[in-house]
Amino acid sequence: MSMNRISHYLFRIAFLLCPFIRIRVHNSCTVPRVGPVLLVPHHQKMFDILAITWSILREVRYMAKISLFKNWLLRKYLEACGAFRVKQGEPDRGALRKAGELLGSGEAVCIFGEGTRTPGNVVGEMHGGLILAANLSKVDPWIVPCGISYKWTWRFEVEVYYGNGFRISDINDTSASAIEIIRSRVQRAQDEAVKRAA
Repeated sequence: MSMNRISHYLFRIAFLLCPFIRIRVHNSCTVPRVGPVLLVPHHQKMFDILAITWSILREVRYMAKISLFKNWLLRKYLEACGAFRVKQGEPDRGALRKAGELLGSGEAVCIFGEGTRTPGNVVGEMHGGLILAANLSKVDPWIVPCGISYKWTWRFEVEVYYGNGFRISDINDTSASAIEIIRSRVQRAQDEAVKRAA
């Protein structure tokens, strides 16, 4: 069993047993159990990775900025979550090729399309690397938007909402328009997550 899979189960057990964290998952049936899938969540916190890892019953690989791997403890955490490095602030074809290869081999890959954390519930501008990674996979992967809402009461409450999946070929538009369509669908998923947290 891979370390990624072991970590996946350990995270699930830890959150189930912890009374001070509640994660509720909505519409996870839109995430295929097998085959290539590109998860595109709104990125607010480092906890997003754990929320997604916990919320679906399959291993996920994450694209994470290279500076996060400099800290030994954080590097171990990211590697346990299945993360791989990407250079921030410049096109990193190596990382996009890696994402394409993983998708092409039938894995689930999470890419934070905004490229950085964007606090609040408004999804920021997304980058074209999403489209390139999907195209490099050569398999037209299923794309699933995701919204995550956080709230503090007497515990840390997390709502994870998965929107309906689609493929790039379903959009049949230019890359710029496709990115905006993806952004709007992620925003819709984020709005649904916020609604369930109210």
